[in-house]
Amino acid sequence: PFSFPGGSWRSAESSASARAPRRCTPATSAPPRCGSCSVGSSALIGRCVAACGALLAAGRAAGSRRIGGRRVVCCLAENKSRTKTSKREIAAQVKPEIRKVELVKRSFFYSQCPPADVKLPEIALFGRSNVGKSSMINFLCGRKLLSTISKHPGHTKLIHHFLCEDSFYLVDLPGIGHAEGSGRQLKQMDKIVSAYVRHRETLVELLYLVDASLPPQRNDLEGMKWLVDSGVYISVLLTKTDKERHSHCKKNKSPAEALADALWKMEGSPWRLGQVPELPYMYETSVKARAGKQAILEHIAEIRRRCIVGALKRKSTSFQKSEDDNTKP
Repeated sequence: PFSFPGGSWRSAESSASARAPRRCTPATSAPPRCGSCSVGSSALIGRCVAACGALLAAGRAAGSRRIGGRRVVCCLAENKSRTKTSKREIAAQVKPEIRKVELVKRSFFYSQCPPADVKLPEIALFGRSNVGKSSMINFLCGRKLLSTISKHPGHTKLIHHFLCEDSFYLVDLPGIGHAEGSGRQLKQMDKIVSAYVRHRETLVELLYLVDASLPPQRNDLEGMKWLVDSGVYISVLLTKTDKERHSHCKKNKSPAEALADALWKMEGSPWRLGQVPELPYMYETSVKARAGKQAILEHIAEIRRRCIVGALKRKSTSFQKSEDDNTKP
């Protein structure tokens, strides 16, 4: 016989009376309950009997009283035992590491980017040309040739989407500033970055890379102000901290302090005017010296956790999608 906790099934060959419709034998006489899942409702007991009977019939048709090498189990009992994992429990399982990564798409136009998916938040890397964005992606992912690097400014001319841990994207954006290329290429690079930053709903944070060996540059200050005005959360990665600082850098201030002071004092500063409550987080890093990686991964993991529990969403902006954002020049 097929045994269940508190009841039993009897085969048709055991007795003539067993030819009656199959039933779940209750553990006690009253009140009636299913012997497997202890459901007291008569309607649910009927569903339980029908489900167990269907599984038993499938077992007999296969010439065995076992299905897949296992005893038949009431499907209602299985469903009842399954508990939904809360979002906070899922978020707690996020680890500060990137082990699985693959290049999903290269896009020369914004319309070629992968479809936006709220389950796949995007964290982009942006900054001046030749600041080390591709090297930083290789550094964070523990790969050498994941993203190609070059000594020539403006090597990255496309948007690269890297799927990490099957749960979020790292996005490598074309740089700004003294990039090499034709006027048409540079114009398209600016256009695709502008369209992506303004209209990508799944962009939850942008990591802005700044060369720590140089004094604060005007391009960087204006770039970060533009990003904040576009409704993007930003954090700053100070790269090349292993290099000797430029002679124009203030010796009594660290790179982070010098940049924070420049952001506060710049014309139309959204931080000084109170439009943004806090200056961005800043992390000192060096790919060559292998420094700062764990702090950045912790920051990315925290972003992912906040996305899972719904505590982090893209800021609303006043920008409207223009018709020429997806138009080829």
